[in-house]
Amino acid sequence: MIAGTQNETARIIGTTPATAGLRLRHVDRLVHQLSLGGQQLRVAVIGATTADNLELTDKSIGSTIYIGGCPSI
Repeated sequence: MIAGTQNETARIIGTTPATAGLRLRHVDRLVHQLSLGGQQLRVAVIGATTADNLELTDKSIGSTIYIGGCPSI
């Protein structure tokens, strides 16, 4: 993952709308809200340690990070 000039290696777990409800419900709701309107957004939910290592803060919510070279919000 890359955010600004910071790099971090982290475990990634992918999901699709078909798996909604199988994981944490509040995360599913967040991803669903961000993808309303038929847009196929790449949404990343990262943990506190990864956010700290990428020097992200609560003000960074909604900013773009790159995972494997692909932009995600």
